[in-house]
Formats: sequence, C-alpha cells, structure tokens
Amino acid sequence: WSSDVCSSDLRSSRAYLHVSSQTPKRIIMNKKIMLSTIVGTVVYFFGGFLVYGLALMDFYQKNTNHFEGLLKPEPVMTGIFGSKLAMVWLLAYIFNRWTHTKTFGDGFIKAVIINVPIMISYDLYFKSFMNLYTKTLVVTDLFVGAVLLGIVGGVVAWVQGYGEQKAG
Repeated sequence: WSSDVCSSDLRSSRAYLHVSSQTPKRIIMNKKIMLSTIVGTVVYFFGGFLVYGLALMDFYQKNTNHFEGLLKPEPVMTGIFGSKLAMVWLLAYIFNRWTHTKTFGDGFIKAVIINVPIMISYDLYFKSFMNLYTKTLVVTDLFVGAVLLGIVGGVVAWVQGYGEQKAG
C-alpha cells in the first residue's frame, strides 16, 4: 500500500497492510522474544520440576483424588515442555510488544497479574466439574503457580532488557 492509498487513520494505527520490498519494522518474532522465550521456558520447565516434582510432590499426591487410569505411568515431557513454551511465549510477546517490560521486578509483577486470573479460571473450572482436587490444593496451587510464573516473568523481562542502557 502506498501512502496515497492508505488513509491517515489507517497509517496512524498499526492495522494497515505493509507491502513493500523493505522489511517491515514490526514482525511477529524478534530476537529478544525468541531468546527470552527459550530462557524462560527452560527456567519454567526446571522450576516446575523442582517445585511440583520434588518439593511439593507428596502434597499434591495427598490432595488429589486418584481414579483408575487418571494418571499416565510416565508424563509426556514434550507436552509439559510445550505448555510451558506457550505460556512463556505469551509473556515474552506481551512484555516486548505491549508493556515494554525489561526488569526482573516489573516482569515478576506483570506475570503474576497475567497468570493469577488464568489460574483461577482453570482451577475453579476443574474444581466445579471434577472431584479431583481438594480446596487446599486449589488455593496452594494458585499461590505456588503465581510465584513460579512470577519468577519466570522476571527472567523473561530481564533477558529482554539485558544490555540496554537506562535512560536518564
């Protein structure tokens, strides 16, 4: 589209189609999003293992109702990794494109703000339809998940801000 074809309203918003021989300034993935997603996913994956697989494993076992065939003999690690990758990419994209979050503290807070409503939604949904978890587990899961993803969000933001000079 040339500037004479696009109205000024369309050019001022980011909703116009960019067709030219030059590379558009805004692309879906950039190096900071990719690198922070990779680092954040590794932190989230291994952090989840340490928290849920080691530290709180007995607590989760005790507060989960077990049914025949509920759990697989071995978890599908690629599925777990993929779920972590999706959540971390969401944080990386939001931090890079919308909120310009580049410090650990800001990333922690914003990740908690993003994650808590998602966790409440899922935990209440499953608690409403299934007799799977105790109330204690649901509340604990909310706090533990918020802290874990807060740390991951802090790492994602820190990676995105790494090497940049502070203004002022």
